[in-house]
Amino acid sequence: MSGTNDAWGGAYTFTALQSAGGSVQDLMHAYMTTSHGNHSKPVRPLAFDGSAITAAQVLGSTAVKLPPLITLQNAPATVADRQKAYLRANLSQVMQRIGGLPLLPGEVARDTQIGVLSAAWAAGIPAGSVVCTRTTDRGTMAFVLNGYHVDPVTGQAGYRAPPSLQNIVSRPAMNQALATTLGATDDTGSTIIESALTLAQFAGFALGPGGLVLSAVAGVLLVIFNKLMSPQQVPLSEIVADAVQKVEVELQLENADATIGVDYDWFRDHYSSSWGDGATVSDADYAQFRSELETKLDADTGIVQTVALLMEPDYQQKGVLLFMLGASLVLLLSKIAVIIESTEKRVVDAYHFQSLMGKLDEYINGGQQAMASIDNAIAQRLGQVVGPNRGTDVRCTPVGTCSGYDYWGWQDTGDPNGQEQKYYDTTTSPDGCHTQTVEHKDQAQTDHDNYCTQLNTQLQQQYYQSQRDKVLASIQNWQAMKTMFSQFAPPSS
Repeated sequence: MSGTNDAWGGAYTFTALQSAGGSVQDLMHAYMTTSHGNHSKPVRPLAFDGSAITAAQVLGSTAVKLPPLITLQNAPATVADRQKAYLRANLSQVMQRIGGLPLLPGEVARDTQIGVLSAAWAAGIPAGSVVCTRTTDRGTMAFVLNGYHVDPVTGQAGYRAPPSLQNIVSRPAMNQALATTLGATDDTGSTIIESALTLAQFAGFALGPGGLVLSAVAGVLLVIFNKLMSPQQVPLSEIVADAVQKVEVELQLENADATIGVDYDWFRDHYSSSWGDGATVSDADYAQFRSELETKLDADTGIVQTVALLMEPDYQQKGVLLFMLGASLVLLLSKIAVIIESTEKRVVDAYHFQSLMGKLDEYINGGQQAMASIDNAIAQRLGQVVGPNRGTDVRCTPVGTCSGYDYWGWQDTGDPNGQEQKYYDTTTSPDGCHTQTVEHKDQAQTDHDNYCTQLNTQLQQQYYQSQRDKVLASIQNWQAMKTMFSQFAPPSS
């Protein structure tokens, strides 16, 4: 605040003059803590240094005494008749501001008087300030309508800017902290999801309407790797196993590197070697490949078991990227197994066909559930950023007065260290006489929206490594794969 020792400021300054029942301190406490303005937020009164303050500390043991008030009825002879007429003509604006003053719940106003301070009051409120004294069924309160000023000698009306509070806006620095967090992330998650999408795309290669009719010879592997999977060699990451191991440690998940990581490297080695100059596959190599493939697709061990574990609730969100990689690899290996087996029988009769269709349903559902769970978690976290809402700060002094500072504010309630961001109303006088209050909801809204955008970016990084689109694309490739294989299933009876 510009002048923290000032006893006045904001839209109005108030004090309790008399209580109709109970103590004047009780009436002052009620006004210090009631919701002010057009909002229902509870108010916590503070001293100007930010410390808590009570009504007893504000008032002491007795009620505040106002200096004599000058009214139009008792104006000194030095106030010209035309000036009195001018003041009467502008009473409507004053009455409009009085209509916005706070009332306690259920309180009934009985009488309102308007006057001008004949002398300075309460360690800083200048003579000439316009005061409303309002009597209700609860007692009598005095409100200084800050900004208005009427010279107590001449009646000349003018504007005197009241002290104001500085906006509480710490979010730019906190947004920078979010940006720093994002910049500190590594490429581990990106490596995993990009590899998962590549495998999902590999697994999506088309089969003819009758299935693949290939010779049951070793050369089938070269056909699968060189022709069906990709028309040209696609470089496969050589650091997937390291990335898997790192994520495994973060997730406290055992055997992911020994299953997903090892099996990825196994597939990558076979795929890459098939593109070598003069690459061939001997019968012995082919037999070994089939044997190792069967072992890897055992539902009770290895990668299949690891992928099933990653669909458990404990890993559904934090392990989604590793699940996508493992599931895409299982589906790709299962498809290769179906093709190899279908060289000897119809696709639909292949042992791995039903297994593949079951895994497709399971993994598509698992992926969709994981995304829904993450998206819901992100939405809930963003929902903790509330506002902008209307509020009032009440700041008090031990000389008998409190002032109300209206504002628009928002807050990240999910941040244990976050404080409400406040944009206080500003009062100006366009003509040097009348007052004009400007609310700053637009600034509060802009800051709120910018913060939510950055928070969402952080959450997308946290859960999806900022690559939600690739997670979704992988699932869509699985869905396309299911559609393709469904054509081979016999019609249901």
